[in-house]
Amino acid sequence: MLRAQAERIFKPKAAPNPKLFTKHNKRRKSIALVEDYLGDVWWVYTRMPTKHGFKIHKGRPEKLDGKRTSSTTVIPTPDLIQYLRNVSYYHTGPVDLPLSINTITRLYRKYCKIPQVQDYKNITWNVFQTPRPTGHGFPILLGRPARKQDGSAGWDKIIPTPPLIQFLAAQIKAGVLIEHIDLPISWSTIKSLLDEAKIKPDVTSVKDYAGVKWNVYQTVPTRHGFTIYRGKLANVPPKEQPRIPRFIVTPALAKYLKAHPDYETIDLPIARKKLYELRRLFNIKKR
Repeated sequence: MLRAQAERIFKPKAAPNPKLFTKHNKRRKSIALVEDYLGDVWWVYTRMPTKHGFKIHKGRPEKLDGKRTSSTTVIPTPDLIQYLRNVSYYHTGPVDLPLSINTITRLYRKYCKIPQVQDYKNITWNVFQTPRPTGHGFPILLGRPARKQDGSAGWDKIIPTPPLIQFLAAQIKAGVLIEHIDLPISWSTIKSLLDEAKIKPDVTSVKDYAGVKWNVYQTVPTRHGFTIYRGKLANVPPKEQPRIPRFIVTPALAKYLKAHPDYETIDLPIARKKLYELRRLFNIKKR
């Protein structure tokens, strides 16, 4: 029994199966040596062609300075760095390379001169992402303040450039609701930009058909000699108000709805669902 146990413990290991050694666990062989734009030598393991007359190399530094690495990285060759510097995010748009956006961003931030712009407070920002076209003569830029380190934690933010703030101020002054502002950003981001720039609509007050006071946030003209207003109740705290302003049933609007009980004769810039709700206030049934 003891002999069988000893043979089981000290049994020599079997020879490795050669089928288990695939190309993934074999030791990689380098293709060639190449120098980066600083003159450091790298071992090249992979090459990828591009549309711009040069190849992207992946490999490892020849001198690791005592550091061990098991993965390859994109080698910052002179051709690649020159291309990134000529075709930057801010000047001509996105970079056309067979690399992920994270890799391009890392190379761009590490080896290229980051374009900078100033916001409406004259604070300098670093532009880190591709500009978003707006169709209004200016782009939406994303980045971080230049006073912070490039590798700091956090997300890139919308840069409040002077054209963007001027456009938002003009839209609010014209009575356009935040939800209807034509920009490729969310309404919550627009609201944050307006709050930061302290841009508020010119609030006026009107009374509805029952004498309740409302704050007006938008006016819509009609063909019938009166104006349709949208707003919120004046004497209700903001937290208890709905996010989207409601239609204010002024005496003129109430008179028009009562005079046109047939829905087909109504000519107002109001959606059908909202018209049903307003007509229900006066017990006007669908026709």
